[in-house]
Amino acid sequence: MKKVLLIDGNSLVFRAFYATFYGGGLMLSSKEGIPTNALYSFANMITKLLKNNYDYSLIAFDTNQPTFRHLKYGDYKAGRNETPNELLIQFPLVKEMLSLMGLFPYSLEGYEADDIIGTMARLSKEKGYQVDIFSGDRDLLQLIDDNINVNLTKKGVSELKVMTKEALKEELGISPLQIIDLKSLMGDKSDNIPGIKGIGEKTALKLLNDYGTLENVLTATDIKGKLKEKIETYRNDAIMSKDLATIYTNVPLTFNFDDCCIKKIDLNNLNNFYKKYDMNSLISYETSKETDDFKYKIVDDIEILNNKISLFLDVNKDNYHMDNILGLGVSDGTNNYVITFDKLISASKFLKVLNDDHIEKVCFDKKKLLVVFENHQIKINNVTDDIMLMTYLIDSSVKDDMNLIFNYYNEYVYKDLDDLSYLAKVSYFTLKHLEEAQRKLEELELIDLYKNIELPLVNVLKDMEITGFKVDKSVLEELKVKYETKLNKISEEIKVLAGEDFNINSPSQVATILFDKLGIKGNKKRSTGIQELEKLVDVHPIVGKIIEHRKYAKIISNYVIGLQNYILSDGKIHTIFNQTLTQTGRLSSKDPNLQNISVRDLEGKEIRHAFIASNKNNYILSFDYSQIELRVLAYMANSKTLIDAFNHDIDIHSLTAAKVLNKNINEVSELERRQAKVVNFGIVYGMSAWGLSEELKISPTEAKNFIDRYFESYPEILGYSNKTIEECKIKGFVRTYFNRLRYVKEINDKNFNIREFGKRVALNTPIQGTAADIIKLAMIKVDQMLKEKHFETKMILQIHDELVFDVPYYELMQVMPLIEEIMENVVDFNMKLKVEGSYGYDYY
Repeated sequence: MKKVLLIDGNSLVFRAFYATFYGGGLMLSSKEGIPTNALYSFANMITKLLKNNYDYSLIAFDTNQPTFRHLKYGDYKAGRNETPNELLIQFPLVKEMLSLMGLFPYSLEGYEADDIIGTMARLSKEKGYQVDIFSGDRDLLQLIDDNINVNLTKKGVSELKVMTKEALKEELGISPLQIIDLKSLMGDKSDNIPGIKGIGEKTALKLLNDYGTLENVLTATDIKGKLKEKIETYRNDAIMSKDLATIYTNVPLTFNFDDCCIKKIDLNNLNNFYKKYDMNSLISYETSKETDDFKYKIVDDIEILNNKISLFLDVNKDNYHMDNILGLGVSDGTNNYVITFDKLISASKFLKVLNDDHIEKVCFDKKKLLVVFENHQIKINNVTDDIMLMTYLIDSSVKDDMNLIFNYYNEYVYKDLDDLSYLAKVSYFTLKHLEEAQRKLEELELIDLYKNIELPLVNVLKDMEITGFKVDKSVLEELKVKYETKLNKISEEIKVLAGEDFNINSPSQVATILFDKLGIKGNKKRSTGIQELEKLVDVHPIVGKIIEHRKYAKIISNYVIGLQNYILSDGKIHTIFNQTLTQTGRLSSKDPNLQNISVRDLEGKEIRHAFIASNKNNYILSFDYSQIELRVLAYMANSKTLIDAFNHDIDIHSLTAAKVLNKNINEVSELERRQAKVVNFGIVYGMSAWGLSEELKISPTEAKNFIDRYFESYPEILGYSNKTIEECKIKGFVRTYFNRLRYVKEINDKNFNIREFGKRVALNTPIQGTAADIIKLAMIKVDQMLKEKHFETKMILQIHDELVFDVPYYELMQVMPLIEEIMENVVDFNMKLKVEGSYGYDYY
């Protein structure tokens, strides 16, 4: 059966835009400043969809002209916000890109995208083809049929919900055609379809379950009371609404069906298009499997190689502690090989090569290679350079993305899990461009950072990952019962406050309860996001309960249940540390992310009870840098007042409050200290007066005065800030104390909001990046000390400014002062660094 792909272009491009639009004009853009956030997200989605091997495609778009519905009802879609210019610019680019992909974008004046899709779905059904429709618009659910599925976008454009007849019946209890009747009864605010005033989704669904159609509802004689009055009063609106809500499936299309046949990708022009708009990570996705004469062999063993080889190991999924290993790419610059992992384990000749000290091994992603080899008892010696790490230091925007990294060297790798040639190609490209990467590191004065911090850190992180963190599953199970009981109680309280039963997890149903039934005045978009709800906490008690419900639901799904999926047979979680992800140089953690275990509230912090020492004779020991970023700021700005305060252990937040408020430090209240703390850390992140006013719930004028007085108290910081921003404008980049480099193209952008973001990045990166480098250096030196002194203590976790250890009880009093000394003296500032240590039977 042939397959047809139908996409609601306007709906998905809008969703792609708002899913990646962070407000204030800040978004992904090309070097020329052309917004590309919707274009990029939409391209990613289309690329994934094309892997399903469709035969025909049509991407339907609305026009900016009135449709036949506007002629029937002048207020149709009235009140909609104007489309932002940043999005309007991207629509022509989306259509150009689709054509280069071999797809068929189409619009027709007088008709909506829904009608074009409806007509194509009907024609496809008549031909007996399978149809997949993709949209964020529930109107299209009326088109569902035996061979027509509608895929609704749930989260931005990254998650999809497949709606079939059965799924629709299960969710709403109605058939596809009853979607039209549903809208005719309850209306549709987004399209300004009136429906019957006072009837919401719950009542409309009950009426349809009882009477089947709008017509039957209108003629029913057993409906009484106020409901009957509403139906009689607004019956004409309902009839008109049904007409407006019905998708027209006989659009006079101006093309033949075969025009929608998916064509061969215009590879060169598509790649040039991606390059033009600086979307280089997409290039390899569309590159054909064989774009050159690259030769390789799949082998069972390897013997004859040069004295320098390149290796690349890959896995099915991200967590290489859990997933099947695909294989290893090997190159000596002339010969290129792929050896699958099952063969590698028994490849006696090649295992000797790996163990040979005289053969240098370079690689892509050294940590993954070492972890997997060690987990499988494969010995490897003399592993030197890692081109992923090198390229990340040269340009931190490449992150840990294989495509972005090789795009930097104008190479493209098509990753296909069914064709492992890419393993050999990555190894070949690694060796080919290694000298270029080394030269670039030298030119940019990054060799010391690479050789003395990042490269040694690989081995430290490798050991931490392999050691893992033991987790008591029974604690998580107890918390699950406790929190689910609490969640159920909150759910009942919410339903009592609402006066009806509804799906608390549905944003649309929450919006209906809050803004329609309870009459709470919300925002224009009827958003029920957490930031919007927090603004309404004092308006109605139900709001606080909904926030609490979300908190417990998140804790249960993300931690209580989610963490259990990562506990391996040894009873431990082996998280993966990302060394090449953040642009500030900070480490991050994934599968699972152990750096986001909440400590903001008791419930989130309780999860830490489940993280325990590896045995009953051990402790969990934690050392945390105290106010490291403020100390770095004081040093970088050479603020004598702050440096002196830190050296004499004066409370920095009380000091700031005293100076700003012109008080004696002993007179500062706890509230004033908290406000000063927000300012101190806000300055590090380049907080604006508006941001401070939002944070402290004061007026922007008061916030500006607060910031002005802060800079009067610490004039060196103002001088440092101004100097950093001006230098960044000239050079286009900033550096940390250890010379880490970050380009800040936003600093000279034409758009004011983007320019302001660039200033914040320029101010924050040297501070946060230096703090990140300090703790990395501390990790290396602590690890070295533990091994040199043959301690059994293991470093098992790093969370921003904190190091966590698993310590035998008999080593505790020996290692604590040694770790403290290393961390406090790891860098030679004219001011002491301070760490705070604590230990216990579990992480809590």
